[in-house]
Amino acid sequence: MLRPLESSGLAGGKSEENVERLLTIVLRFVILPGMQVTVSSKYQVVIPKAVRKQLGIQAGQKLDVQADGQGAVLITKRDPAVDMNAWIQKYAGSIKTSETAWGKAGLDATEWLRKQRDEDWD
Repeated sequence: MLRPLESSGLAGGKSEENVERLLTIVLRFVILPGMQVTVSSKYQVVIPKAVRKQLGIQAGQKLDVQADGQGAVLITKRDPAVDMNAWIQKYAGSIKTSETAWGKAGLDATEWLRKQRDEDWD
């Protein structure tokens, strides 16, 4: 039989954290695997609120979607740090130093920027 949190001694403090952890485990291993979604006529699906809350998914956020070829679909949150590192790797070295303002002045970027900041901008 279920009792209210107050009468069970689980309300307040660390006990509430334990209850939240337990609910997370229940969501992950019991409830979430059986959730169903419907594909709309535009091939869109709504991610259930429990999943959005658990993963911290926000509107407009990018997600990665992969199919394993056997009917399973894996949806994962994108890590902005990984995306930024991929972008840096893609474009690193694409600007020739000799063509930049600091390269033409014979300075490195930091020295050139300091010099620009020190100039009067009348």
